[in-house]
Formats: sequence, structure tokens, C-alpha cells
Amino acid sequence: MKINFLQSGIYISILCGLAACFNTREPAQPSSATSWISPTEQSILLDNFKKSVLELNLNNYERCLNKYLIFSPDRNLSGNNTGVFQTWTTVEELEYLKNLKARTVQTGANAFTFSNEQTNFLTADSLEYTANYNLFVYHQDSSYTATHFVGKCILSMHRNSSSEWAISRWQDNRTDAQTPCWTDLKQHFISP
Repeated sequence: MKINFLQSGIYISILCGLAACFNTREPAQPSSATSWISPTEQSILLDNFKKSVLELNLNNYERCLNKYLIFSPDRNLSGNNTGVFQTWTTVEELEYLKNLKARTVQTGANAFTFSNEQTNFLTADSLEYTANYNLFVYHQDSSYTATHFVGKCILSMHRNSSSEWAISRWQDNRTDAQTPCWTDLKQHFISP
């Protein structure tokens, strides 16, 4: 059987076209939500929360919070600055983190740990989590020199209809008169 020149050209064109389908490409960069795990357990929610704070990941941070979050600042500070925290909602919570992120170079040096953790289940779908926190945030805001924050947080968590846990209430308490607490950080970065 004789194949003519035209048929040979068609076969070669088809083979080249098929080979082009299998060219490699640069891998896509991971999205900012790749570290998120569905918080079907409160421990997963706490891991997500810690990672979102360390990474200053606004999307994941927001996913950790109930949209009707109630934040209660440290009592000693809130008496002097009631206007800042009087109407604090999830909107302000995200705004402070956004401002902090804009003034922080991502070096991987930030650190965040909980200690002396206690969990008190109120119902099958709600609990109160209490822990001391130790937070280092290396921001670049020269008007605010504090980078180390310690205190005690009381987080109320609830499971929603999708069986995912979220933080609905957050009480911050100062534990060291010499070291700022998380309330101080929020107060500065809500309107730096």
C-alpha cells in the first residue's frame, strides 16, 4: 500500500497536534485557603484559628468566626477606650487583621501558642474554651513597638447546622501588667 505525500503530511500534523496536548505547564500557586480544614471538631477549629493568625490569612480567620461574633476586651483597657470596643463586630475584627497584615512582612517568625487549656462542654453543640495565649507578631509599624502579647482568652464556640464549629464570643483578659494583651493589639491596628 502506497501512502502519498499529502496523507503523510496529515498524519504528521495530527501526531504533532496530539503531542502538544501533553506539554507541561508551571504549577499553580496554592490558594490562601489551602491550610483550611473543615472544623468538624473544636480542636480542628483551634488549629485553623492558630494558622490563620500566624499567616494573617483573612479568609481563613473569617471562617473561624461566627458572623455575629461578640468580642469583650480586657476590662482594664476597655474602661479607658469604650468607644473603640463598644460596637466591635466581625467587621472590626477583620479590619484590625487586615491593617495588621498590611504592616507585617511575612517572614515566618510570628509565633502563637495556647497553654493551660480547659474545655467545658455546655451542650453537644456548644462549649467554652479557656487558655492562656502567647503571641508574637513582628509587624513593621514604627509607631507601635509591641510585638509580644500575652493573656487569657475565653472562647465560646458553637457548632452550626453544617456541623462545623465557629467562635461566637471572645473574652480577652490581661495576665501580665507589663506585657500587652490581644486587646492592645486590636486597639492599635483597628485605626493605626
